[in-house]
Amino acid sequence: MVEIKIDDELILEDNLIKTLCEGDRQWTYESHIKTHDDLWTNFRKILEANNKDILDDHPLTDAEFHQIQSQMEFTSFYDAGKFLVGENGIAKVPLQREDASLGMVLLTVFKRQDVAGGSSVYQVINQFQAPKTNHMDRNARFDVALLFNGLPLIQIELKKRNVSHMEAFEQITNYVSTDKYHGLFSCLQTFVISNGHTTRYIAASNDIERKKQFLTRWNNSENEAVDDLFDFAREVLSIPQAHQLISFYSVLDNDSKNIIILRPYQIHAIKALQVAASNHQSGYIWHTTGSGKTLTSYKASRNLYQIPRIQKTIFLVDRVDLDQQTTNSFLSYAQNDSVDIESTESVGKLKKHLLSNDRSVVVTTVQKLNYLIGKGEHRINDRDMQKMKNLEIAFVVDECHRAISPEQQDLLKKFFVNSLWYGFTGTPIFAENKKQAIGNLPQTTEEQFGKRLHEYTIKEAIGDGAVLGFQVENKQMISQDYAYEIVEGHFPSKDVYNMQAKDLEKYIANGYFENDDYKLKVIDQIINNMALKFALDREAGKSYGALLTTSSIKDAQRYYELFKKVKNGESNVKISDRIRKKQADFPKIAITYSISENKEMTKDNYEKMKIALADYNEEFATNFSLETLGAYNRNLNDRMARKKNKYKLRSEQIDIVIVVDRLLTGFDAPSMGLLFIDRPPMTPQGLIQAFSRTNRLYDERKTYGQIVTFRTPYAYEKAIKNAFSLYSNGGGNFVTAPDYKDAKARFGDAADNLLQFKIVENPESQMGYDTMREFLRTFQKFDKANAAVMVYSDYTSDEDYYKNLISEEELEAYADFYNYIRALIPDGSEDDGEIDLLDISYEPVSIRSSIIDYSYLTSLIQEKANNRGEMNNKNSDEIEKTLAELIKQNPAKGKVYRQINEEIDQNPDKYQNSIIDDVAKDKFNTIIQKNINDFVDNYKVNKEDLEFLIANYPIDKKEVKKPLGEDKLIKNANKDLYNEASGENLSLLKFKSMLRKDTHKFIREKIRPYFE
Repeated sequence: MVEIKIDDELILEDNLIKTLCEGDRQWTYESHIKTHDDLWTNFRKILEANNKDILDDHPLTDAEFHQIQSQMEFTSFYDAGKFLVGENGIAKVPLQREDASLGMVLLTVFKRQDVAGGSSVYQVINQFQAPKTNHMDRNARFDVALLFNGLPLIQIELKKRNVSHMEAFEQITNYVSTDKYHGLFSCLQTFVISNGHTTRYIAASNDIERKKQFLTRWNNSENEAVDDLFDFAREVLSIPQAHQLISFYSVLDNDSKNIIILRPYQIHAIKALQVAASNHQSGYIWHTTGSGKTLTSYKASRNLYQIPRIQKTIFLVDRVDLDQQTTNSFLSYAQNDSVDIESTESVGKLKKHLLSNDRSVVVTTVQKLNYLIGKGEHRINDRDMQKMKNLEIAFVVDECHRAISPEQQDLLKKFFVNSLWYGFTGTPIFAENKKQAIGNLPQTTEEQFGKRLHEYTIKEAIGDGAVLGFQVENKQMISQDYAYEIVEGHFPSKDVYNMQAKDLEKYIANGYFENDDYKLKVIDQIINNMALKFALDREAGKSYGALLTTSSIKDAQRYYELFKKVKNGESNVKISDRIRKKQADFPKIAITYSISENKEMTKDNYEKMKIALADYNEEFATNFSLETLGAYNRNLNDRMARKKNKYKLRSEQIDIVIVVDRLLTGFDAPSMGLLFIDRPPMTPQGLIQAFSRTNRLYDERKTYGQIVTFRTPYAYEKAIKNAFSLYSNGGGNFVTAPDYKDAKARFGDAADNLLQFKIVENPESQMGYDTMREFLRTFQKFDKANAAVMVYSDYTSDEDYYKNLISEEELEAYADFYNYIRALIPDGSEDDGEIDLLDISYEPVSIRSSIIDYSYLTSLIQEKANNRGEMNNKNSDEIEKTLAELIKQNPAKGKVYRQINEEIDQNPDKYQNSIIDDVAKDKFNTIIQKNINDFVDNYKVNKEDLEFLIANYPIDKKEVKKPLGEDKLIKNANKDLYNEASGENLSLLKFKSMLRKDTHKFIREKIRPYFE
């Protein structure tokens, strides 16, 4: 059944089409394209027109077009993106002509460079009919789609103005999960959702449900929000902008197999850099740490080749491990792009590239460049030297103040006389924190690189949802009385008892923080008081990682040793039973530091690193040594980042990595949520860089990057305030969470408001529509307040206070009530109000669900399938444990997953190249179809009637009185045939009553479990 759309939504749709097609925006409305057949016919017409010369007066035959159709059906949006990139930016489809004498030809489908001209054809369609792909589903209609050469690359889903825009996102989620994107619609690259006054865009993904935190608001070049649908259409969806968004401002990440559509600030920065390069001007980009600078700099480096005068682009990074990390990112982005990325592992390769005529982006370090132009074995002859010196070359410098010093840059500028320099930094150096003067060398970012081309501060990034804010706790680990005692012992002449705490801490010597008693207090805090910060209350594999940064390698090593003692039960500090119940193997610890931090490494240092490597090898079945320390660091980076499927498994995860300075800059790990600091305050830029390891977007539970400092809280408070003031353009208060006292008060208010509502048996008849909506809003506010206060370390000691306000039993009851009422609320209200819209898609984050997360189980089995059944004992045990929990909750689904697991045991190759999630869905559908056939055969009902009823059966409701399609099913059932087959003699009334009751039971027991 196709949903009938309401008038005001159709009006919004109609006005959008008019806006797109008005003036010179180059869109043409094609009202006749409503079905897949229409879409193919239109595509064929454009394909033939764009390939007239190649077809040479021999139009496509039906058989030939069928060849093309089979190649234009993609298994994922990412695969479609790979096709669209094509070779040198031209997507072509091979065709073997039916007339053998015509041979094989390549037909051009899409040219990235043909923006607003050339072979490009731009069309708008609406109300496209997407038929269901299985009998229990419903047909659908897509609101608006934008076609590029007949390919739908952008889809726009709309909701009326008094409905949350997230309803449109839920619609798309449903379309993806029910496999609606077939044929040419499998080419989609971008989704746009809007209710008229709130508009967002997101890259197309087959895993779209888990990516809603990446929904992006468009901001104009002045960083002003563009929320209105029609303003968005004019700024983003007009031609040439829409074509550029697809072709020039999207990236295919080969590692994650995802499409990435750049955010507005990234696009504006790249454009600003191109304008500067066209005018032969250097400059720098200030984009806050965590906002995707590496991706922006990649696209900027790649797009510089649109400027003909630029012969070479060199991307500079600072040191070997970051060279590797950035190179890997670049290689992943460039794998499916029309530009080559070269990693210059040697100076010889760097020389070869600079002297070649290739137009590729090179990733290298300043050390290699300096060696090349100096007097080394790669010294070049005078002719080649002159060629190199005169190159029109653009240097793009990631983390520009770490990658190159003013002295190094000065040398390179004097050699490369026609060079342009573009620095990327999240923490520019201003006059307030400028470097020490060395001669007449630059002291600030602007002096070193030129004027600021674009800025995007942390305040703006948090406001846009590009990064998270910070929740900071400056812990006081020394009691006031003990502080008096310490200072008095060192400074007997001072009147310490008349000193304030903030002054007292200045006189506590650093030596105090080096003793074991102090470190054990810190460890006790981290292990036993931070469970909710780590999210240990969640299911396995879903907790967050952490860094602990110390003052020195010696301190780091001692922390590592003490953590081991605590974990092994060899210390006075014990891991509480409460923590062990939450995560039995917590915490898993590792240590890393750069050898360059300690050039005179002693034998003791070597021995301690060997011990740490041995521990790591034992925990994770690796084989690293001092000779492969670089490989160990890369493996540790991957394990912390958890971007690869392997590291989503609990057995492969690390909880805390102890560092000095390593990983505090340039390290991207979205799953890392905490930073523990036990060292004196760093510089403003050092603090922001370190803090920003924690605030990447990850999942709905992660709402802040969490920072805990353990020494000199007053000094840290001042240093942090100064840092945020400097790097947020006056938005320091905006980027941090409220203090614990405020968060606790907000929780109290939210709990009081929630408890005003009583849980009733039949809310639809007792509460009224407006009251139900108000309850949903109140519960959502409570849930957010609860999630916010839970991450403070003081929460544990105040737990009784929270339980007295609202008990765990009450919480669970209210959560169930919330889900029940949410299922009763239709899409939107009947009034025209646009304020305080209800987010009907909101999922509670603070209340732990007892329902198992299937994604974790499928990732475990997927890893087993990929490894041809080979699993370590920990992962095998984890599969069995998770399966056992699933079978308790949902025996029907659990048995299917167990069957898949056993099939892999019997035949390790069976699912090696399969997606386990798809395998499970296929098995579910087979079982469901058998159940349906059995029911039809037994009760003598019409199969189509039963499938329609199932498709319209409201799965979320606890009790269903009369779902759509029930009357028709019962009316068309054959009572006489049933009586004859069963040997019964039921009257029509009794037959209908029995059929109604048994149908509900059948759907609840034989169908519904596979959808839960």
